[in-house]
Amino acid sequence: MKVESLSARSLTTFYEFTSLVFENDRIQDSGVTLPGYRILGRDRLGRGGGVAVYASTALDCQVLDFDLPIIDSLEYIIFTVKIHSKLMAFGNFYVPPRTTVSDLTDSMDNILSYLYPLVDYIMFLGNFNVDQFIPDNPLFACFESNGFLQVIDEPTSITALSSTLLDPIFLSDSNILSSAGTISADLISDHRLDYCICSKKAYSKIS
Repeated sequence: MKVESLSARSLTTFYEFTSLVFENDRIQDSGVTLPGYRILGRDRLGRGGGVAVYASTALDCQVLDFDLPIIDSLEYIIFTVKIHSKLMAFGNFYVPPRTTVSDLTDSMDNILSYLYPLVDYIMFLGNFNVDQFIPDNPLFACFESNGFLQVIDEPTSITALSSTLLDPIFLSDSNILSSAGTISADLISDHRLDYCICSKKAYSKIS
C-alpha cells in the first residue's frame, strides 16, 4: 500500500492514495478527475483550506461521518479500506495556522477514541501546521500516548528563514511500515511531498 501527501496548489502523480490540501478557491470535481482514481473531498471557499483524497478505484473506500466534539476550524476527511482482511482508517487533515494546539489535541483524542474499536490500523497525515521538530510538542505527545509512530524525519516546509516539519504521517502500527520519506514538489507547492509505503506481507502476518 503506497500513500502520498502534499499541501498542493495543483495536482501530481498518485499512488493508491494521495491526500491533498488545496490552497486556492473551490475546485469542481469534474475539473480534477484522474483515470483510475476517485476523489473524496471536502473543500471550502477562499484560500487556505480544503482537503481531498484520490483513491484507486480498485479499492472499496468508505467515508466516515460521525458526531464528535471536534473544533470547527479543523478540516478533514476520514475513510476506511479493507486490506488483506484488515480494516485500515486513513485521515487527511488541514489545520489552519491560528488553531489552538490544545483544541487540536483534544479533537484528535476524540477521533482516535472513536476509531480504535472499529479498525485494525490508522494512518493520519496532512498539513497540521505544528512543527514536529519542536521538542515535546503537544501534537506529537498526543499521538505518541495513543501508540502512534511519526514516520517522517526530514523538513517538509523549507524557506530562507526556517526548516520545519509541518506535514507528518502518523501510523498506529510500526510493523506494517516499509519505508517513508519526502520528495521535492517545488513546481506545484512550497511543501515537500510526503510518502509512506506499507508492506503487504506485514498485513497478512499480523493477527
